[in-house]
Amino acid sequence: MARIIPLSEVQKHNSKKDCWVIVHGKVYDLTKFAPEHPGGSHIIHTFAGKDGSRIFDTIHTPDIFDKYTEDAPLMGTLDPKDVSEKKEEDVVIPRVRKHFNG
Repeated sequence: MARIIPLSEVQKHNSKKDCWVIVHGKVYDLTKFAPEHPGGSHIIHTFAGKDGSRIFDTIHTPDIFDKYTEDAPLMGTLDPKDVSEKKEEDVVIPRVRKHFNG
């Protein structure tokens, strides 16, 4: 059974040395993978401790984590009671777009 992780726990893992990211309700530890990310570690670190689903969907296929399970382990599932909270991505997305669009 998958571990249920509250948003408050995910938010504690918000640095380059401890980087958890939520993608479609699943919580991944991307600490080890971030430096190897083909698009650069900065985009992953932007979403450390947050939900990166929306930006993830614009770039990746849903099965991408299957290829990187060793470097991007699934930590658990986001607690369903936290899913309805305002996502950090709604604030961060415009900054990310500006970065890529100049």
